[in-house]
Amino acid sequence: MFVPDVTAIGDRLWLSALVAALPIGVFFVLVGAFRMRSHLSGLIALATGLIVAIAGFKLPVTMAISASLLGALKGLIPIIVIVIAAVWLHRLMQATGRETDLRKVFSAVGNGDLRIQTMLIALCFGGLLEGLSGFGVPVAIVTALLMGLGFKPLKAAVIALVANTSPVAYAAFGVPITTAAALMRGHHLNENAAEIAKYVSLTEPAVALAIPFVLILLIDRNNFRQLFPLALVMGLVEGLGQFLTLRFVSFELGGVLPPIVTFLVVWLMVLIYRPPIPEEFLTEKPTDLRIGRVAMAVLPYSLVIAVLSLGRMVPLFAKTLSATDLQVSWPALAGKVASADNPQVASHIGTVVIPTLSQPGILIAASAIITGIVFTVVNEKGEYPLGAKRIVKELGSAIFSMRFSAATILEVMALAYLMNISGMVLTIGTLLANTGTFFLVLSPLIGYLGTAISGSSTSANALFASLQETTALQIGLPGAFAVAVNTAGGVIGKLIAPQSLAIAAASMGAPEKEIELLREVIRWSLGLLLFVVIICFAGGMLLLH
Repeated sequence: MFVPDVTAIGDRLWLSALVAALPIGVFFVLVGAFRMRSHLSGLIALATGLIVAIAGFKLPVTMAISASLLGALKGLIPIIVIVIAAVWLHRLMQATGRETDLRKVFSAVGNGDLRIQTMLIALCFGGLLEGLSGFGVPVAIVTALLMGLGFKPLKAAVIALVANTSPVAYAAFGVPITTAAALMRGHHLNENAAEIAKYVSLTEPAVALAIPFVLILLIDRNNFRQLFPLALVMGLVEGLGQFLTLRFVSFELGGVLPPIVTFLVVWLMVLIYRPPIPEEFLTEKPTDLRIGRVAMAVLPYSLVIAVLSLGRMVPLFAKTLSATDLQVSWPALAGKVASADNPQVASHIGTVVIPTLSQPGILIAASAIITGIVFTVVNEKGEYPLGAKRIVKELGSAIFSMRFSAATILEVMALAYLMNISGMVLTIGTLLANTGTFFLVLSPLIGYLGTAISGSSTSANALFASLQETTALQIGLPGAFAVAVNTAGGVIGKLIAPQSLAIAAASMGAPEKEIELLREVIRWSLGLLLFVVIICFAGGMLLLH
């Protein structure tokens, strides 16, 4: 049985931790300093991890390869399946033109006030897109929409980036949380995810409350007091919506339900709340919307909510779907890796549950299929054409468009499992645990830097979830709390990630302005990071005492 050794290199903890961090360092240096594509950087980092695990931490070759393959499997199912299904659903909206109607709905609710429309598009529509697909889609679309409304490109991109923070924790139906849950010790993936979501519900709603006020400063700081009620209502509803969804519904819908509820509340609010509109923010309301078109525009998202709720919350459906899950003993790992808590007992790392029909990606794909059928039948006499061939074509396009992101996810997950099983994560965590309560400050910073450099909260959670859990447990904190803190820091790091800046700059039509865009958003990023650090530190101290 393989027993991880935290002093494997030179019989010294600090040296072993330094060597253990090499694969992560290689990945971040290649992505951040050399601007290498993430999927290539991930491949080199994985190769580095294999060398360190085998030569440095004495993990047998067969176990190292097996651990990497297990991580890749966990990346494929359910993470990549979820992402592709979500992108497919969004592409069906684009293919039929129904997305345009959805935008008009936001414009109509804005009541001719460009500022309210901007808040709805950036926070509600952008948040919904993040909850459905993530991976840069919201930044690109929101930037383009705001430019279409008349904002200067740089301002439009900054608004889109700032708005796309809090929902990142629930991107693509909770992929960052699912990813972290798969790497935590013990229990079933769903139980781990629920535990993380419990603590995320204490941090992210605070960020959701703050973001509308930041956006008001960006959009029309001269009339901040006038727009204060709008920001307060949107922040409270979004934050409370996230808390209630994560606690009582499902973390997968943490980025889907709250923006929809916020939109509906603002719609009711603007019936009585009509602040004076400066001439530069006055717009015309759409006049061609009909009830049928509005219903079709919101159909895909309504279906997703309904199908996921049935599959995850109704016991009869949940048990039926879970009964199809496969439980296997993973070759070369089952019963051969010692538990971190007791070296005399084998861990459960090799006992693998492979979800089939119960995974969210399949449920989202089912929603996409139903959406495609309805859109094909109800096409307004050919105004919104689709058809079976186009539905299949859009699935192929979704898979093709996500090929590099999928490769990166596979590589990062493979590296994460390799580092976890070999004891590399335990070594780094043991060193960080020596910092005591100062780890409460380091924890969100780790998540922030992880996302800022890798461009993905999912990648940051894959790389650091086990590290955060291991360190937290050693200083007396719940492991899930530290993972939630990693996520909280990570969503702020998304604001300055090279990937996000590149997407926003490309949407501006000025790829060369990435540095200028970074200068505009870095101060907001650091301010929000400080806010998150204070919240997480206070929460951690309460848990410790």
